[in-house]
Amino acid sequence: MSYMVFKGGLVSIDNTEATTGTQLTSNSENGTYQWFDCDTNLPLVGQVNQSFAPEVEGRYSVEITLGSCSEFSACLDFTTLGVEELNPLEKVKIHSNPAMSILNIEYPFTKDLTVYLFSIEGKNLIFIGYSQGVSVAMRYIARKKIFFSKLLLMSGGIPNELTSEDFKYLEDQSEVYYVYGEKDEYINGEFLKLEKNKIKNIFKSVNSISFEGNHQVNVDIIESIIN
Repeated sequence: MSYMVFKGGLVSIDNTEATTGTQLTSNSENGTYQWFDCDTNLPLVGQVNQSFAPEVEGRYSVEITLGSCSEFSACLDFTTLGVEELNPLEKVKIHSNPAMSILNIEYPFTKDLTVYLFSIEGKNLIFIGYSQGVSVAMRYIARKKIFFSKLLLMSGGIPNELTSEDFKYLEDQSEVYYVYGEKDEYINGEFLKLEKNKIKNIFKSVNSISFEGNHQVNVDIIESIIN
């Protein structure tokens, strides 16, 4: 329980959380909510309810605002969800597969997305991470020591714990792209400078690409890179 002083008395904000097998819930019954990814310090787009059901494992916190007073909860670890929670992926449609030049992916959700593309021989070619999917893709690659030809990181934060040693096995033979919107409400200012420095410290060569837009998937840039 947190107390804040304002003119006329004290404001009491319960900044604790409860966790179940599928979601995190703020114990505060009043106010407004914004959930955050503790590893990137970025707000999770659209996650503004009292409860939040993560799609990937990670560390999360919630900012509770009551009037002019705001308070953050502690960061809580959330483990990987079971297979039964992944059923929405059945709605994803991919065609044509295999593809010669263009692969269409129909993704009927607004949630974060990580895409892995493979050749017909099973060789990994391209990793694409958007928003929170950036940290998912980078952690997965580092953990599995996967070789790739291209890594496209769009509008997301770089995990703080990763270093150049995690990707030393690549021997600088892969292309890395960091893409962001010039009007992105989350990736901007000092935070953008910090993320650029982090990725340049991990990979010797990084292609930075900006576009006129906000926190969104830029299909034209993706196609220009993967084709």
